Amino acid sequence: IYALERASGNDLWTYRTQADLTQPARSYDLVVLATIPGEGVVALDASTGEERWELPGVRALPVGRRGDDAILAGVDRLMLVDLATGRVTAEAQTHRLAAIRPGPDDSLILFSPGGRVLRLNAAK
Repeated sequence: IYALERASGNDLWTYRTQADLTQPARSYDLVVLATIPGEGVVALDASTGEERWELPGVRALPVGRRGDDAILAGVDRLMLVDLATGRVTAEAQTHRLAAIRPGPDDSLILFSPGGRVLRLNAAK
């Protein structure tokens, strides 16, 4: 994972992983989240590239944000994770999602393989 200086394009920092990333890392203010195949989810300090926390073995992608939490989506579950600490603040089991997309007003749109669509509102 590389962070580049916006104006010059120079490298700010590099974070090396054992496996190639299959999905892009996502940035949420001062935290960069990446799902590393075979390892889990890692949170990096966006300024320094230093590891803040990790969720070993978690196979989920960052798909959005709700307040201070990142929304992680796996094949069969959704998780809210505190961006500062990595603590899982909420978790829900799902049944084989085909896709998840951000919706209006911080909602999430869930698509099932059979064509069903569900909108989750991000009320706290």
